[in-house]
Amino acid sequence: MTDTFGYIEAAELAEMPFPEAAEAWLASRTSYIAVKTFHEYQLNIATLSKFFGEMTLKQISSDQIRMYQKMRLSQECGPSGINHEGSVLQQLLKRVGRWDEVGPDYEPLPLPREPRGRALTDEEKKKLFEAAKTDANWEAAFLFAMLSINTTMGPKETLTLRLKDVDLTARFVNVQPEGAKNAYRVRVIPLNEEAFKAAVLAVARARRLNTSPSRGPNADQTNCCTL
Repeated sequence: MTDTFGYIEAAELAEMPFPEAAEAWLASRTSYIAVKTFHEYQLNIATLSKFFGEMTLKQISSDQIRMYQKMRLSQECGPSGINHEGSVLQQLLKRVGRWDEVGPDYEPLPLPREPRGRALTDEEKKKLFEAAKTDANWEAAFLFAMLSINTTMGPKETLTLRLKDVDLTARFVNVQPEGAKNAYRVRVIPLNEEAFKAAVLAVARARRLNTSPSRGPNADQTNCCTL
């Protein structure tokens, strides 16, 4: 029986046809997952439902999951997408206490190995910077990238970096709560040589764009990588 919070008993869920069970399960997860995740699960469930049809969760076996994987591969779906669908199916089977039986024989599809990148040579960096200087927005993007890849800062942390957060004398930056993903990401980051060079240029650029010689009391609030 489903209550007002979307909770449904496992025994009841296990007896439902797959589409209904999946829909009821997803409704019970609304309070625990992000809106984006909810939407992704909806898409996964729609695809799973086409294959499993009126089958109940207690009837699904590891052999049928392998058949599902084979079918999806024949539709030219990539391994990552199929594994995401398998993850939703796994959560459903765990919910009704069947994963201990099915799980030992389940194998996610192997993901293709991504080719590793390489560091730019000094000559390539020089050419890239020369090209970046020909356009103000390119320069900002270049400095943003150099700061991000040479520190542990994420995109938002780099984008929200202000003049007051950069100490060129001590060679570090402060990641503030405004940019940090959570409280544990508020931190001081030392600058390596590449990051320091980028920080010097970013600070000079921010001051140049901010205003004239008298920048006013809020100049230290200026973002270093403003486009």
